[in-house]
Amino acid sequence: MTLGVVLTITNPISSGYLSYLAAISTWIKIADKVLILDGGSVDGSIEKISLRFGNYSNVEIIQNQIVYWGKDDNFDVSQLAVTLNYGLSLLNTDWAFAFSTDYIPYNWERKDLENQFENHKNSYWVKTFVGKPINGKIIHKLNERNILFNLKKIREDKLKIGYGIDNRTNIGSDFPIIFEGKSFFIDPVINVKKYIYRGRAIKTDSIFDLECIAYGHFFYNQEQLEYKIRRWDRAFSRFLGIVPARLKQLLIWHNVPRGKKYYSKEEVLGWDHPEEIKEVIEKYYGEGMIGGIIDERTALNKKLDKVILFLLKIERKIRTFYLKLFKGLKAEKDELKWEKFE
Repeated sequence: MTLGVVLTITNPISSGYLSYLAAISTWIKIADKVLILDGGSVDGSIEKISLRFGNYSNVEIIQNQIVYWGKDDNFDVSQLAVTLNYGLSLLNTDWAFAFSTDYIPYNWERKDLENQFENHKNSYWVKTFVGKPINGKIIHKLNERNILFNLKKIREDKLKIGYGIDNRTNIGSDFPIIFEGKSFFIDPVINVKKYIYRGRAIKTDSIFDLECIAYGHFFYNQEQLEYKIRRWDRAFSRFLGIVPARLKQLLIWHNVPRGKKYYSKEEVLGWDHPEEIKEVIEKYYGEGMIGGIIDERTALNKKLDKVILFLLKIERKIRTFYLKLFKGLKAEKDELKWEKFE
């Protein structure tokens, strides 16, 4: 069995998304093919990747209009599905992992992977365990966004499976879907037509007995984090036809308090990280990064945050209702014209 990996990046150095260095270092050891889909980086990250991994025969960098992300807030939220589906279509491997580069495989051995493939050969996709380093502990749980696709079975059954919009909810699904309809949006920056798909989400109870650790926000500072979560929230809000959330709501939702104290580099290095991440921490970690924030909230403070989060959600719904009623607020998804997928 062969494994392909699709990793997506856009300006990871300047945005604080430094886990990509560890992700590539890890995947090239166990995957037969690693595709790096770049959304238009201008911060030197592609040059760094080429310099460090350019001699590996199983690494390929993809840069074109299909995977390009719009600048700042000017992008369609469906671009992630467009990028991942495109990456999957380029692979001829038996299995595939496809997502962004904050998931680091933890102690995966190729022989273990082969056994897992054999045990799940009748599943279209399989979920794994994912954890986050919080206060020195890696807490693992099942995660549907951490997916391995059984491309061999998908091809054998002559299906088209990937990411898109779930028919039942009419919003983007973290589960793979069987493509039943297609539509398109026009990239607002480069004026290119990009196809997206709608279909039936496929649930699964299949679980790989393997673990990943998520480092998406680990190397961000507070400013980078706030920019990232507000940018994505505004994009999702346009897509769903709701008003953007307050920053306070987003910070509570992402479980990131406005801390004033941080663990030292030495303390953070002592956590149970993969060796590849330790190398990145050693070189790039500094005080003020989200990964080392100390949550000094008391149990009462955390309960109050939950109450505040609930009230902010209600307030958001009221603002949305007002704008829809009096200002004609519309959802981007409602503008899509669907046709049958052939």
